Formats: sequence, C-alpha cells, structure tokens
Amino acid sequence: MELAGLLRPRRPRRVLLGFLTRRYMSAIAKLLEDGETAGGIEAFSRRSVAHGGLEWTSEDVRAGAGVRLYRATADSHWILAKDGRPDHRIPVPLT
Repeated sequence: MELAGLLRPRRPRRVLLGFLTRRYMSAIAKLLEDGETAGGIEAFSRRSVAHGGLEWTSEDVRAGAGVRLYRATADSHWILAKDGRPDHRIPVPLT
C-alpha cells in the first residue's frame, strides 16, 4: 500500500500513520524528486480542492520549495482491538 503526502524536507524515515478508523500503519517514506511528482501531486491537489483547499502543482513541491512530496510504502498494518485494553493492536496482513 502506498500513500502520498506533503512533508517538510528532512531525511526519509520510518513513519507511523494512524487514522480515526482505529487503523495504524508503519511505512517507509521516500522523497519524490522533481520528475516523480506528477501522479502524487495530482491526487493530492484533487483532494485538496474537493475539501475547499488550494490547487497544487509539481512546482509547489519542487526542490527548494518549503514543502516536498513523499511516497510512503506501508510495511506493517494493525487495527485497534475493542477489548478494553489500552492500545491493543492486532496485526493485519498487507497482502
């Protein structure tokens, strides 16, 4: 599973993604270089505009911009168990 997102520039690292749906994912984030941003920024921009935000282009996330586009590839996935135990996560296969 791959996710695209905007992050401030820093070294790529393992990231933990959590959602209001009680799903958690660990992922490796890779900085997308200038020639690799078209598909991701199109999807990000479409969602931004649909929610009343601004339209984004590859120019907005190019090298030297204050914000860069990363692709995160999930390597682990869990759901939060509803058993009364705090933060009890159940592993979910990625396949």
